[in-house]
Amino acid sequence: KARLLFVWLAAYDLLELDDKNPPKGSVREQLLEVHKSATYTTFYIELCKLAKLEAKLIKGIGRSGKPGEDVAKNGSSSWVAVLINQAWRLFDPHWAARAQNTGEAKVDTSLKYSYNDHYFLTNPEEFIYTHFPFKEKWQLLARPVTRLEFNELASLQPAFFRKGLRLKSHR
Repeated sequence: KARLLFVWLAAYDLLELDDKNPPKGSVREQLLEVHKSATYTTFYIELCKLAKLEAKLIKGIGRSGKPGEDVAKNGSSSWVAVLINQAWRLFDPHWAARAQNTGEAKVDTSLKYSYNDHYFLTNPEEFIYTHFPFKEKWQLLARPVTRLEFNELASLQPAFFRKGLRLKSHR
């Protein structure tokens, strides 16, 4: 259930939905209504509730900056923990729905929407490189990292983990 709902939601670019005369009771009408008052994250939590899945909103800091930058300078963010088979698992439906242009060639750096499966059931050991929860317990790590340690972590993108790479050391 969790995957079906996640992929279904993250596949939509809510900014591109045609808001002109949606058919009454249609999925498009419902998405437009939710989009007025919700984010991908809060919408996913509502979908989980409807599917009888226990889900928690996790607040923290999402880092897309460079190592060594103070996380306070990065944007606050929120993501989801869902209880699956008596274990909490991490999801970020918003980050799954968007990919950011790197802007390396000093071109358009706006967000581009395309599905990224990395943020579904993300391993906490990978999630911590980009997501720092305000409550330590939601790191879901055997040894939680401090905020200072988080600041110093390498800036690793999903492709790093998709290729099966691992760091030997943080230094």
